[in-house]
Amino acid sequence: MDLPEDSISETADAYVAFIQKQMNHLSEDLRDGQDIEVVVPLPNGNQITATWFGYHNPDIIKINGQDAQGMDVCLLVHKTKLEVLLRKVNLNRNAKSDVNFQQFEEQSSALLSHISMDALETEPEDEPPLDETA
Repeated sequence: MDLPEDSISETADAYVAFIQKQMNHLSEDLRDGQDIEVVVPLPNGNQITATWFGYHNPDIIKINGQDAQGMDVCLLVHKTKLEVLLRKVNLNRNAKSDVNFQQFEEQSSALLSHISMDALETEPEDEPPLDETA
């Protein structure tokens, strides 16, 4: 059964793709001197201005960006807990947020790279000592 065009599937990558699609849709109506700011509100009232969205299927979304103090941050969040605010801002507010999105190939190569590094980092098991009395 096909999902409606605007529905969100159950995986984190689909949610990230949905966010990107909504940004593209909103950017069609930008006036000169405007851009889209992508803000992730946090439960404590703070917010992150997002610069990159990625995912680790099936449930985890990773967001790189800056907090209110301008510090670089990385937020890992379950897809059901994520809220994203897309808003049009004037570029003279210095709030421009160039947002990049993880491609599926990036996720696959990163995962394979991590797996191969883990394999290299594991030390070989010591062989049992040779029993010379036999």
